[in-house]
Amino acid sequence: MIRSIWPLPVSRQTALLYESAASRNGALIESAPKAKKRRLLPTGIDGFPTHSNTEKLMSTVFNILAILVMVAVVIVLIRGLVNMMRGGSANTSNKLMQARVMLQAIAIVFIVLALWYAKARS
Repeated sequence: MIRSIWPLPVSRQTALLYESAASRNGALIESAPKAKKRRLLPTGIDGFPTHSNTEKLMSTVFNILAILVMVAVVIVLIRGLVNMMRGGSANTSNKLMQARVMLQAIAIVFIVLALWYAKARS
């Protein structure tokens, strides 16, 4: 009898080759190695996975973050307009304008990341 001691998982093709070689030699097989089942991701034309759960999650997260930052931009813009209409200090208007520009830059980054992950997902 042939005893199989396999330190590493083998593929189904290797197991079949092992069985056929042993049967040709007239040996009895006590236990043939089993192949591990692997979950495969759908692949695109280039052979790389088209999407994963992480990409879906990241796309959703960046969409939500982009929307939240855009809402913050609108709030800061309205506060700046109200401050100007009431005749508030110029320093406050300047700080609000700087905050709005910074929030718009962050929103653009999140929008680009959301589009990047959405493209990778489709």
